[in-house]
Amino acid sequence: MEEIAKDINKAVQSIIAKAKKFNENKNDIQFRMWDSIRYHTGNLFSLEKNQIDKKDKEIDQFKDQLSRVEQIGKKVTARISYLRSKTSNIDETISRININLKNLGLTSFEIVPSNNPEQKNHFILSRREEPKEGEAVFKSLSEGEKTLITFLYFIEKCNGSMSTDLYLTDNEKLIVIDDPISSLSQNYIYDIASMIHAKIIKGNKFKKVIVLTHSLFFYQELLKLAPSKVDQFDKKYALYRLNKKQYSIIQPMSKGELKNDYQSLWQTVKDVIDGNAHPVVLPNVMRNIIEYYFGFVHKKDKLADILNELIENEPEQGYKSFYRYINRGSHADPTNIGFMVDVDHTAYLERFRAIFKESQNEEHYICMMES
Repeated sequence: MEEIAKDINKAVQSIIAKAKKFNENKNDIQFRMWDSIRYHTGNLFSLEKNQIDKKDKEIDQFKDQLSRVEQIGKKVTARISYLRSKTSNIDETISRININLKNLGLTSFEIVPSNNPEQKNHFILSRREEPKEGEAVFKSLSEGEKTLITFLYFIEKCNGSMSTDLYLTDNEKLIVIDDPISSLSQNYIYDIASMIHAKIIKGNKFKKVIVLTHSLFFYQELLKLAPSKVDQFDKKYALYRLNKKQYSIIQPMSKGELKNDYQSLWQTVKDVIDGNAHPVVLPNVMRNIIEYYFGFVHKKDKLADILNELIENEPEQGYKSFYRYINRGSHADPTNIGFMVDVDHTAYLERFRAIFKESQNEEHYICMMES
């Protein structure tokens, strides 16, 4: 037993001695390992460093070349700007504007070069028929005609064909078009949308193009000309909707979010629920929806009966006026009701839904609110 105990103690002492040298042995192993790795990979690291140094020198050379090219480009741009100011000829521009005017159906006037020697490279408006005595041509135009001429001039200006200012390449230009059909009839919406797409948007030649509009019809016409595939559309286009309350909010939109005037009315109702529109708009929006829907399904007579019944059964006297407002036949009615000032949108939504429920059309209400 004594010999066994001595062997065990000897083994224990050996383990204790090794444990005391653990950190020393660990560091020794790490040193020998990294030394071996360095020995076997030294040539690779040297080759990598040589390649990096070589590429760094090439990059520096390219930067020097780029700097020289940019300096030459500035001189050439300045020279082009100077020559354009000396040799600019607007005959082609005048011809394009007149062709576009004819395409838009405006044939009573045209653009012609100015005869004034002090107005070189200027143009003026000219009536095809002799104007009345003392009548200025521009003042005789309608607001729509003025808008169209201004728009066509703007298109030419964007494409640089009339500029005598400092020359800018197309990819340096930011184009902003603000509601170009605001004073035009519906007949021009397709033409204006097509022209914007063909001469401004198509080809992505400008740095950025921003089109603002209040017209859902014009908005839809622009989208019809855009790529139909979602991935191609999302790559080139971004849509936003502006909600104006105490503070304006810009919200991203998907391509199919607004499809027509009727759906946009329902969207306004949902915006009120979500806090993105002021509740004061609800009664008029709801009346528009009712007129759209029941006029389309030819149930206006039945609607009048339902509204009269709802008025009689309404327990809250203050909300009887809501149904009377909905039941008015004309938006031109000059009598305004005061309930629109402080609107409890929850109460009006309940009564709005009741109209569809009583007419056996509640499924349509649910569908439009959930879409």
